[in-house]
Amino acid sequence: MSKSKLTSLALLFSFVLVSCSTKKRVYNPNASYDNEPTTVHPTDTTGPIIDDGAGIVVDNGNGEDWENPNNTGGADQIPGNTQGTPVNHPFVNPVRFAYDSAIVGQAYDGMLKSLAGYISAKPTYHLTINGHCDERGSEEYNRALSEKRALAVKDALIAHGAPAERLNTVGYGEEKPENNSKSPEAYAQNRRANFDVFAK
Repeated sequence: MSKSKLTSLALLFSFVLVSCSTKKRVYNPNASYDNEPTTVHPTDTTGPIIDDGAGIVVDNGNGEDWENPNNTGGADQIPGNTQGTPVNHPFVNPVRFAYDSAIVGQAYDGMLKSLAGYISAKPTYHLTINGHCDERGSEEYNRALSEKRALAVKDALIAHGAPAERLNTVGYGEEKPENNSKSPEAYAQNRRANFDVFAK
């Protein structure tokens, strides 16, 4: 065998060896690592959701409407914001995800059903679902996974009757952590999808 062929084989073998030894991040919806929870339960929402016959009114526990707590007309218009007028809403608890997962846990069914009803009852409301990841993994991988998480929540909301044409998704990757610590608890907090509501 010639010297050039031996060199080519050695380079190929080195490449294969390095490729096999490098830990690759593969999307696995059932993965569980570092003793982190595979099922994350939502926190209770604040206040009951009451249907008054004219649409859904959400009580914040003080007898006030979340959308207009002090009769101020809701949140102010953000200058230059093309999404519309931001609306205060009660769905402040995010959907949490297991590590490497974009599966929405059954524990969130009640909350997502309520959110779907809330958006459906308000014809001018548009919902943006923001997907997030913890900092582990490449930026590109985390961006894709955060988009999958937002889309999974969107699909769940559509299944509960939310109007698809008024649901938007954004994947932020690891850009906007809820907790900047480097611990399993912080990572679990950062794997989430949260909600912005706009009127237009």
